[in-house]
Amino acid sequence: MGAYLSVCAIYRNEAPYLVEWIEFHRLVGAERFFLYDNGSTDDPEAVLAPYVAEGVAVLHDWPEHPGQQGAYDHCLAEHGSESRWIAFLDLDEFVFSPQHRPVSELLPEYEQWAAVGINRATYGTSGHKEKPDGLVIESYLLKWPGAASIKSIVDPRRTTRSLNPHAFEYHAGDFAVDEHKRPIEGWFTPEFTLDHLRINHYYTRSEAEFREKLKHVRADNAKLREQPANWARTTGREEDAAITAYAPAVREALAAHTARTGPG
Repeated sequence: MGAYLSVCAIYRNEAPYLVEWIEFHRLVGAERFFLYDNGSTDDPEAVLAPYVAEGVAVLHDWPEHPGQQGAYDHCLAEHGSESRWIAFLDLDEFVFSPQHRPVSELLPEYEQWAAVGINRATYGTSGHKEKPDGLVIESYLLKWPGAASIKSIVDPRRTTRSLNPHAFEYHAGDFAVDEHKRPIEGWFTPEFTLDHLRINHYYTRSEAEFREKLKHVRADNAKLREQPANWARTTGREEDAAITAYAPAVREALAAHTARTGPG
């Protein structure tokens, strides 16, 4: 029997973050993870081995540059029959409901449409110069003003191909809607809302990690990201701690994972 909700992601050198990201998304209803390694050098296979053994994760070596669109299309073709919905996210993105209901419980409301486009709250360094201890979802609480761009959760059976990291092409007559069930054109919603579904996008993490990120090409276009004109502005402006309600459950899940697999 296939999964109801799965997640697809392409990543590079995200080993320190994989377990928190997977366990968080399992808590909100994701059952399987289709993961594309875009040239990592930090041994993610060792971190992911328990999930592969359990059948939770499927790994693909994906050395293409740019690799994101090809990975997404491969996921649709290779794994589309294995899940009712597939969320296409990055490793610095966490999807959840502010109502603290599993995402998988909300998605049945959208089954008549081909996809749901979800707005992102994008977070800065929150003043961290170096990588802090503790959970990502608790460490970064200062976000920037919202923009109405989306990431997508799609019905793979009605999805033809990826157009970019945000949006997809659907079968004739099918289209995506936002969380309020309004049609989406392109990869922007009619307005920025975080009422029923949202994504927290930890774009920078710490300043040191962001500086390292800027040295490497993007997975979507194989180009370098733009350097900030003012590093002080990478901190973020407005506190938003909605996701931290999940922190106790995430810590419990991480402890259970360690008990099953051992530390490291």
